[in-house]
Amino acid sequence: MSAGIKVYAVFHLNMSFSSIEESDRPIVVENCYWPLLNLIESGYPLGVEATGLTLEYIHAIDPAWTAKLAELVRAGKCEFIGSGYVQLIGPLVPHQVNAKNQELGNAVYLEYLGSRPNMALVNEQAYSPSLIKTYVEAGYGAIMMDWANPHRHHKDQWSSAWRYYPQRARGLDGYEIPLVWLDSIPFQRFQRYAHDEIDVENVINPILNMLSEDEMAFPLYANDAEIFDYRPGRFATEPEQAVQNEWARIADLLAAIELHSELHFVHPSDVLAIQHPKNAGHSLRLETPDDPIPVKKQPKYNVLRWAATGRDDIAVNTACWRALEKLQSNDNASEADWRELCRLWGSDFRTHITEKRWAAFDRDLNAVGGFDANTVVFDEAEAGARRPHDHRPSPFEVEHQKRNLIIKTPTATLNLRLLRGLAVEGLWPRGDDQSVVRTIPHCYFDDINWGADFYTGHLVAQISGRPQVTDLEPVTPDIFVAPDGTYIDVEAQVPTALGAVFKRVRLFADTPRVEVRYRIDWLSAEQGSIHLGNVTLNPAGFDQRTLFYSTHNGGEEYEHHALDGNDIDHMHSPSFMNSARACVGMTEGQIIFGDQNRQVLVESPRQIAAMPGLVTCKTIGDQFFFRVALSAGETDDTSKNGPRLALEGRTDFMFAMEAVTGRYPF
Repeated sequence: MSAGIKVYAVFHLNMSFSSIEESDRPIVVENCYWPLLNLIESGYPLGVEATGLTLEYIHAIDPAWTAKLAELVRAGKCEFIGSGYVQLIGPLVPHQVNAKNQELGNAVYLEYLGSRPNMALVNEQAYSPSLIKTYVEAGYGAIMMDWANPHRHHKDQWSSAWRYYPQRARGLDGYEIPLVWLDSIPFQRFQRYAHDEIDVENVINPILNMLSEDEMAFPLYANDAEIFDYRPGRFATEPEQAVQNEWARIADLLAAIELHSELHFVHPSDVLAIQHPKNAGHSLRLETPDDPIPVKKQPKYNVLRWAATGRDDIAVNTACWRALEKLQSNDNASEADWRELCRLWGSDFRTHITEKRWAAFDRDLNAVGGFDANTVVFDEAEAGARRPHDHRPSPFEVEHQKRNLIIKTPTATLNLRLLRGLAVEGLWPRGDDQSVVRTIPHCYFDDINWGADFYTGHLVAQISGRPQVTDLEPVTPDIFVAPDGTYIDVEAQVPTALGAVFKRVRLFADTPRVEVRYRIDWLSAEQGSIHLGNVTLNPAGFDQRTLFYSTHNGGEEYEHHALDGNDIDHMHSPSFMNSARACVGMTEGQIIFGDQNRQVLVESPRQIAAMPGLVTCKTIGDQFFFRVALSAGETDDTSKNGPRLALEGRTDFMFAMEAVTGRYPF
């Protein structure tokens, strides 16, 4: 005799939906949100999730709707699920903003609903383990997260049956939180039914096929409410409305499910009560080194769509970091200021935003100081104070060779390739016979697929319809020394097929640290994959068995990823529309990588250019290739030609590489 299946559904309400014009919001309330509440009032215990900002927007349009929602929640007919004040991508946002977003969201929930939700939906299902602490400290007792992508990267460790049972998501520093799964495949099937593309049996039969002796749960739906009886106009392929009343069709599906005595509608939190000795309650790490930020749906839908694509995501995120810096320095900053900053960090401005809303967003970013270049990349006063390098006493020894420039300091030796645009041949900490980073020469690997030069400290742009563009051209650089002898600059104009690139390489006297600064005036007009900050480990100097990388993805602590001999490739393209498939947020501007004995730090200040990091590690015979790159732009379905933000310093980039062995406790 079967114990039955608990069926649950959550409808995501988002008044900031990228393709909805503000003038259409009353239509969405009438066509989408009221029918949902009517279904709940008729007896279906559906979950409703919305940000605090969405509730504010709805209340301003129709206070009766928020009053009805509060009534249904109080009566126990509806479970409200939280997500913060706005829908932002936690792994791409600093911890302080993530915490503030939850605090502000809870305040709105308390104001309009009279209570705070116990369960949170991870925004856009973009997860990182450091967010667990944020949810716990905000008072949440459970989260909802997509099953498919975490499972795809843990197939050898996780039973497929676990998807139908509550688990525990394991964060950092001992933090854990109960977890209820969502699933992209069922929710896409639900949408197709509502749009009259499939029949009711196509939805119900897969659920019935799961029936067994054990009690289990099934996520019927967990996605947008605004796509039923309304078309946001996001895609050219968006289906026309085939039936007059899609919400009535959804009601027919719910009624058909109720006809089966083995299927029981429940609130999402009721799933937490299901127990099973083998299949429930496992403490799980949802992330992996190859997929550090799991996201819902197919691989083409990944975190880069909010980090480095859209209309101008790099500039958008950079402007938000600058606005945060300005807000933090303001002793009189108000809660309204924080609400506005959180709003501007919302995910929907970074995808299919409409022309009208993009123009307003541009103005709003300017109003909060997002276009102010608080961090100067190329300081002309500083440059004017330097003196040309000569043979007077200084901590720098400079040796010009035929193809290379070698600089020695009390702490390091740096070898730059003059025929390759000041690419880094190698960086040796003083007293070390192996460089920590290097250019790997042609034929180093005994594999024809890897028969090329793999540089460090260079730029690679793969622009649609053009040959690959790099800054690996011959240069005759100028060399300057700081007045106090703390650093030496090597700089040049590097010609490329798209225009000149100004490049400055700075080596410090007191630490084995190299900073590379770019000015690229043609970048914002081009679309494609643009990587710089390419930093390649020297395979001869590292132990492949203990390789790792560590960075911040929205939390206070480093997220540590031990590779354990596995290959990873964030730059792999999952489809012809996508230039890459994964990244790390680097929300403190740092990523550290290496082995148990030697480590390299790569830094990139967010206020100059908020570039995400991409990690590649490949086994090649008895050797390996390990590189961290920074992305100044990627391509996916959200990428748009057209006007960019008028962001001062948009074409300026800076990254640093430094030997930091023993500094960090990994």
